[in-house]
Amino acid sequence: MKHFLFLHEFYTSCAMIKLIIYQSQKFKKETIMHILIIEDEEQLCRSMAEGLRMDGYETDTCFDGEEGLELCMTENYDLILLDLNLPDGSGYDFLKTCRSQSDIPVLMLTANDLEINEVIGFELGANDYVTKPFVPMELLARVHAQLRRHLRYQQLLEQKQEVEDILGRIQG
Repeated sequence: MKHFLFLHEFYTSCAMIKLIIYQSQKFKKETIMHILIIEDEEQLCRSMAEGLRMDGYETDTCFDGEEGLELCMTENYDLILLDLNLPDGSGYDFLKTCRSQSDIPVLMLTANDLEINEVIGFELGANDYVTKPFVPMELLARVHAQLRRHLRYQQLLEQKQEVEDILGRIQG
């Protein structure tokens, strides 16, 4: 019986993974998303970038907040993965500046698992929060979720603009 339950759980997990992969491929075929990774641990940064590229995303990486802000001002990103502890300041400072100029989804990454840090991150405008070490599949699922929401938000803004344009023509 234990052997059967183990096999059942294994095959159920495999089926769920296949479903996630199918849904992410279906989602990604619509558009190629561009992700900025700001992480001072260079090996982790490169690993995340490689994993995301293998999953079909375009990625840029940097290792401090100043360069991250420069990239945000010059490039068009769909998501930012932001480390909380950066060599040139706090990820919170980056988040405050970013939020004053953009609504790009931000997923915070940190080794600090204190609840107060999560609350501060959310209050400053973070969309999600992941503590290190993390499971790559969970990070990827969270990235997919944020990008789906962001894409839907962009579509709604475009539809709203179309309606306003039509109303303007009717009234004008």
